[in-house]
Amino acid sequence: MENYNRASTIKKYFNEITSGKLEFSELRQKLENLGIEQEEITVVIRQVDKKVQRNIEMKAINATGKNLFYGGLIVALLGLVLTIGTLTGLVNLKGIGIIAYGPIAGGLITAMTGKSQMNRS
Repeated sequence: MENYNRASTIKKYFNEITSGKLEFSELRQKLENLGIEQEEITVVIRQVDKKVQRNIEMKAINATGKNLFYGGLIVALLGLVLTIGTLTGLVNLKGIGIIAYGPIAGGLITAMTGKSQMNRS
């Protein structure tokens, strides 16, 4: 194995597993067929597994971030609509105006938290 490169092997099989071209359970046999030593196969499998798990974890964090972002925007918008509605008289509370700082600020903070989670990699 004079042209063997561990990093490119890990990257190649990570891409194949995440794209669905290769099942993780088939990886050991594929590496054995290439004539790679058992110790090296163990190292490569561990690294590929670590990268696959990290990829799954980051997708879950990204999905949670999207939910927080859009949920926060909705809460902030509802607070803004309530504030504008009571101050302009569209929502009749018999002359009482409500300034909904809590929902507006909380929604914006939640949206910013969600956005930062979406940007993680």
